[in-house]
Amino acid sequence: MQLKPINQRTDEAKSADAPDNVFTAVTDYDKIEGDFKNLTVPSFLDWWDMNPKFKWGAVVLGVLSVAVFLAGGRRIS
Repeated sequence: MQLKPINQRTDEAKSADAPDNVFTAVTDYDKIEGDFKNLTVPSFLDWWDMNPKFKWGAVVLGVLSVAVFLAGGRRIS
């Protein structure tokens, strides 16, 4: 049994001004962000990227907190 590809064909002729984007971009359809930009959900990581001082401050605070915890609450001298 031989399989033949199914091609979608119509009896209507294609007009001369119909868009064809096989080798070039279709005019007025040069979207970069697409239609779903308003559906993106911002993350807290976006805020970290926009505020690097707070991000690195939180990293330093976390490292110091771990150091104090591992020291058993004793004063580091």
